[in-house]
Amino acid sequence: MSGCIPITVTPGITSQSVQIQVNPSFAITPIHSASPAITPAPPSAQQVDVTSGQFTITSTVDAPTATLVGGIAVQTPINLEIGSAVSTELPELLNSHIVKFTNFVITNAESYNTGDCIVMVPGSNAYNSDITKADTSILTRGAYNNIWMFLNYSGNDLILLQKGYFDFSNDSTNFGNWMPGRTLYLNAEGILDLLPSATSLHWVKSMGYCIPNTENKKRIWFEPDTTYLKRS
Repeated sequence: MSGCIPITVTPGITSQSVQIQVNPSFAITPIHSASPAITPAPPSAQQVDVTSGQFTITSTVDAPTATLVGGIAVQTPINLEIGSAVSTELPELLNSHIVKFTNFVITNAESYNTGDCIVMVPGSNAYNSDITKADTSILTRGAYNNIWMFLNYSGNDLILLQKGYFDFSNDSTNFGNWMPGRTLYLNAEGILDLLPSATSLHWVKSMGYCIPNTENKKRIWFEPDTTYLKRS
């Protein structure tokens, strides 16, 4: 009869352990300035007044204390705030109101100057359209139409301003009188002026207003109204 040898198994204490650590991560929190300001001017001259744009570390950050969870050292992320940034979309929005019609053939192209107020009329180009100057004596030359400002025409590409800031020089021949804060209209000659046409049966609509500036320019905000009045 074979003998039995008793074996006793006693769990030992592990001599090595593995710790998995999560490295601290840094998160930058951008803060928009509460009141970014712009200079009222055409998009090419836009300036943003940055009142808080420096990135500086405002305080020291101590490394977090690791916390053991089930033998794993877990460290929380460090959030570091390093200043504030100014953000404004206004210059981009203003540029969105400058439109370009490519291959837009117009008649009498030489008769238009930058700053002229024009309307779309039926034509025979690829757009079945043409342009003509706004005329307060004809309802279909601005009363019934959206009025644009002519900016440029080159290589059959027509560039117009739908609304926005624009600078006339003091010697501009296609602009009348200017006064800070005053509403603008089209006069009997079809140019921007402080007073509308006073002729009987002419239409009247506001076209924008004059913007004060320190550059000795006739700066305006151009935004023709969609409604009109007709003189008796």
